Amino acid sequence: MHRIRMATALFILIGTQSCIAQSFHWRLALPGIWNSVAFNPHSNGNVIFAGSAFADSIYRSDDGGYTWHKHGGGSYNFIIATVKQIFCLPSDTSVVLAVTPNDFYRSSDGGLTWYDSYNGGALTLGGVDGESIGYNAAEDAIYYGENFGHGVWRSDDHGSTWRLTGGLFPDSITLCSMGVSSDTPPFLVQGTEGSGGILAHSTNEGQSWLVTLRGPETDIVECPKIVFSWNAISPVTGSHSIAISTRWPTRDTNMVATTDGGATWQVLLAPNRTWALDIDQRKEMTSSPADPAYPLPLHFFAGLFDVRPDTVPGGLIQETTDGGRTWRSTGFPSSDSLLEAWVMKYDTLSGRLAVATDSGIYIGDPANGSVAERESNDSIQFLQNANGLTLSSPDPIDRFTLYDLVGRIVYRSENNGTFFRVYPSNFRSGIYAAEAARKHEPPVRRLVFVP
Repeated sequence: MHRIRMATALFILIGTQSCIAQSFHWRLALPGIWNSVAFNPHSNGNVIFAGSAFADSIYRSDDGGYTWHKHGGGSYNFIIATVKQIFCLPSDTSVVLAVTPNDFYRSSDGGLTWYDSYNGGALTLGGVDGESIGYNAAEDAIYYGENFGHGVWRSDDHGSTWRLTGGLFPDSITLCSMGVSSDTPPFLVQGTEGSGGILAHSTNEGQSWLVTLRGPETDIVECPKIVFSWNAISPVTGSHSIAISTRWPTRDTNMVATTDGGATWQVLLAPNRTWALDIDQRKEMTSSPADPAYPLPLHFFAGLFDVRPDTVPGGLIQETTDGGRTWRSTGFPSSDSLLEAWVMKYDTLSGRLAVATDSGIYIGDPANGSVAERESNDSIQFLQNANGLTLSSPDPIDRFTLYDLVGRIVYRSENNGTFFRVYPSNFRSGIYAAEAARKHEPPVRRLVFVP
């Protein structure tokens, strides 16, 4: 049995906050029991995906969570239920991945249609009961950790094909989560659910693993979230080897951090029974050597699980702005029926926070108005199908513009009309930003797919 290797220092409550905390206005965007949520990272917080425990599809919103449409298995019409992770690829947001405890799904049109190509046949990836899809920006590579120690997979072509890089884990532990650093080669850290709550790390893409944190075998502990900082550089390794993990339900090691890619761990002070986790990945939220929290990121969020939020000081969703030394409330609404925060994602462009809970998808809009675009006008309809993209409005629109994801104008019409159509023969298939503008009103923008 491997011994627990942990840094001896426990972060203590000292000093003042190193950056300013953000207040949120919360709204229930989608009722029901939801296990996952994700942003399109280039949509300014407007394109959001949600996966439910019972829905037959994955839901997508193009207006910041005000309206939703479900998208399933295209002409095959297969059911996608109990989605534990949705991942929108930063380098190509037309590619969206999703996993359930048994199956793996891929969309190549921004989450409008889904394919289960890897759930049978020559290559079967299988599912996982947690978040184990990770992205290595240094190599533009996707890593996926399959459940029950079945292996680590890597894709170099945005999920079209996969190759096995790591085999069976020697301890035969149940994979619950996996984090990936943006290094070459990356550090991999995986967490388990079951006896001891194991954290293990690999420096060779999962070919071999070293257990570096294990609790008592009598404790049933899960390590549900592992998140690497994209920008923080470790003074120990000189690379992006800094990560944070939650461990539920423990009191003494409820949240732990590593600066060396998972070789050693140090305990952070955190709210009790944390499960969900996300890091503010902006460069300005990394700490400097003068910060007491150095080299950890300053701003990250924790979501509690299996609690009565009306009895928890600070509420179900809390944040720290000093690297985990102190915590404050985000103003999340208290409810007797809301007990579990499954997945939480922070969008760095808009400042929005999205949370999947057992009573709905909640969206936190920043109180300082940093969401750059006004919410969409529901009277303006964007429709997309095999015949192209159409825009209709009961009132005349002064200008309709289509941008590619780099921001270049690829189409513009100033006909002052109520109906516009863009034919697919004029453009490459892909994701575009459509903008409708009226005089004296903020423009309405949506990410759309031109087939």
